[in-house]
Amino acid sequence: MFICLSNLILVKIIGNDALKLLQNQFTSNFFCLKKNEFKFSAHCNEKGKVISNMCVFYYQNKISYIQPKIINFNQIEILKKYSTFYKVDIILNKELVLLGSYGTSAEKKIKSIFFEIPNEKNKVINYKDCAILYFKFKNPFYLIIINKRKREDIFYKLKLNNTFYNYKKYLFEIIKLKYPVIEPITSEHFFPQEINLNYFHAIDFNKGCYMGQELIYKMQYLKIKKKFLYILYGKSSFLPKAGDIIEQKMINKWNFAGKILSVYKVKKFYFLIQSVLKVSILNQNRNRFRIKSDLEKSINNFSCFRFIN
Repeated sequence: MFICLSNLILVKIIGNDALKLLQNQFTSNFFCLKKNEFKFSAHCNEKGKVISNMCVFYYQNKISYIQPKIINFNQIEILKKYSTFYKVDIILNKELVLLGSYGTSAEKKIKSIFFEIPNEKNKVINYKDCAILYFKFKNPFYLIIINKRKREDIFYKLKLNNTFYNYKKYLFEIIKLKYPVIEPITSEHFFPQEINLNYFHAIDFNKGCYMGQELIYKMQYLKIKKKFLYILYGKSSFLPKAGDIIEQKMINKWNFAGKILSVYKVKKFYFLIQSVLKVSILNQNRNRFRIKSDLEKSINNFSCFRFIN
């Protein structure tokens, strides 16, 4: 299966201080980043809240990262404020096509046209006009970065004929993996630990200073995390969206439980939801949730979700 990842964008940092800039801003340690690997990471504000999360690696020998387009403008504007102190240029590479692939047949096609493909030991491989990243999720997932001038050639060799899934199929897989999806409305709301980024080794607790470090460390060592990333599944007469409030049934009233990060429509009226909820729900009724909506006074409006973590 091949998926067109039109929802993602690659950002390249060039200049003498490129590595230093990201080291001082992001949550991961890039001084030990090898050319054949990637690191998940996050860019946080001074309060330790996640602006955006990304995958960082070397693309064509330049430190780069991939993140959702929807949050890219906000994140770049914040990074630019600090980049003035460094000898760097921030490049948005819009001349690239990002293609996701998983499944046995797709893997065979990739192997048939590339001399070498990445694996667990060599997770990133760069070619002249493209790069391939390997992610060991539930099933191996390949991210292919293609220069537009090679697009037709590679698509022809892969026998795609412009027939592939859109990015929503990728979103479905990401939600199931519990990898957080941040949008502008949920940006700067949560600590990285609250949205599962520690599970993806996106926080280095041994590196030097970076934005929001003190509060992120405090949460970790005092074990004061009060929110967790959860997956909900259920039925709704309206379309839930990122930032919507989730409520939990408590005896005869509905209480605030958390917020939605991302939503995938499984079928008509049924949705898979990635959410950040209060940890206290673990000791309560975990099968009665609803989405608070502006339409909730309508007699035809309903929503009912259950906890599936």
